[in-house]
Amino acid sequence: MLRPAVRGPDTPLADFSAVRAKTHVDRIAVEPHPMGSAEIRLVEAYITGQLTGMGLEPEVQPVDVPDYFGQPGETTTARNIIVTIPGTDPSKAIAFVAHYDTVPSTPGANDNSAAVATLVEAARAVMASERPTNDILLLFTDGEEPNPRFGAAAFAERHSKFGDIGLVVNLEASGSSGPSLLVETSAPETGIVDRFIAASPNPAAFSFVSATVDLFVGVGTDFDLFKQRAVPGLSFAYLRGSPIYHTERDSVDSVSLRSLQHHGDHHMTVIREFGSAQLPPAESGADPVFFAVTPLLTVGYSATVAMALGTFAVAALGALVWVGLRSKRIASGALGRGIVVLIAGSMASALAVWATWWALTAVRPTPGLWESYLYLALMCVAGVAVLSFVGGSVAGPHNDSELSLGIVAVWVVVAAVSSFLIPGFSYLFVWPALGGLVALAVSWSGRMAGWLWLVVAVPAVVLSIPALDFFFQMAQPRPGNPDSNLIETAAVVGFLVALIVGLIVPFLPHRRTG
Repeated sequence: MLRPAVRGPDTPLADFSAVRAKTHVDRIAVEPHPMGSAEIRLVEAYITGQLTGMGLEPEVQPVDVPDYFGQPGETTTARNIIVTIPGTDPSKAIAFVAHYDTVPSTPGANDNSAAVATLVEAARAVMASERPTNDILLLFTDGEEPNPRFGAAAFAERHSKFGDIGLVVNLEASGSSGPSLLVETSAPETGIVDRFIAASPNPAAFSFVSATVDLFVGVGTDFDLFKQRAVPGLSFAYLRGSPIYHTERDSVDSVSLRSLQHHGDHHMTVIREFGSAQLPPAESGADPVFFAVTPLLTVGYSATVAMALGTFAVAALGALVWVGLRSKRIASGALGRGIVVLIAGSMASALAVWATWWALTAVRPTPGLWESYLYLALMCVAGVAVLSFVGGSVAGPHNDSELSLGIVAVWVVVAAVSSFLIPGFSYLFVWPALGGLVALAVSWSGRMAGWLWLVVAVPAVVLSIPALDFFFQMAQPRPGNPDSNLIETAAVVGFLVALIVGLIVPFLPHRRTG
């Protein structure tokens, strides 16, 4: 989840500099510039002027559309800006997409001037480098903010260059900072995700994110128009601080240079990896399960491997249950009590965290970034307290050694089900579940050690941190766009925290009795 260091104005011209890109944000995000306004024509002139100054020949694609922000029944003109950096021997083009319009209520420094600035600065870097084989197509769309995505739709349906695209990259933001996450993919069977992850120095790629977006049937950006037409692609966005979304607080002072640098690094990684590759990329065995552990280590494997891991976990659980019952190490009702304890406690925790967050956001609809993380910490503590109270009440007099098998069983079942139904989610559960099975087997063998709880805690905590952060960002209030409020996802945070704590506690040294 760490972002790269900011590269300054003295960075070599062939590399991306967030400081240089920020100068474009400062010029573009002066005031709101919605589709059809006089202000957006000034932004258009600035973008085309920058591109022309590089020796490029930008084209403007006008399209008459309903005046979404004007009077009912009236029309206005959306104007896409399209420019191609010719390759030396192109197979097809890599398209980079960013919308340059805003809603009337915001100057849109992050949404989406930061992405526009990324395309402009990256274009300058490409022009200062050895030219790639493939064409680089830059598409600055107008009319993205209205739900029909007027500009992207016009380009996809009416422009001849749409057929030249072999790979598309979309850049967005709904907050002021955070890592530039890989939030959505298209046509993953081509293996572009695997290649991007292998080439990127800091990919910030987690398959549960794209799986979540797929469950929501997309997030409503220009990327939808390309995904619907099966154009292979990647979509990136940064999310932290989203209470500023579509408000006047999305100003130039709110932009994180590190997030802007991360956007640019992704842009340059794609160019360097695919700029001289055959497009569209040849099909390969794609990895629908992938997760970054550190900037230097990202794990990926196929759905087949995910299902095999889930099946193995179920088989190992069955073996432990048989051994435990046969040796009378556990009572016949212990397994069921452990299951009920964790499920009841986790559901109660989820409800408590959601209710607390709902009340907090009703009072503080625009919490600051660090303020919101303080609330998250307090809610997690409250969720754990609820887990302890409810779980203890359900369990009655018990032995943690007996309950631990039922608790691990819950993780194994969730791991197995997700492995078959939503493989992208499964790694969040399968590795902690396998850790729990190992810990149980070792402790039952009589070779208990004080560090054994780490076998459970390390995978559970390390793998869950991005998920907890992501779902908490989804739960942020967005008073500038109430339709995007998903306060309910705070319950996912409470549920995950309770599951993790419930899994770890029985293996703590002072808890192991009997």
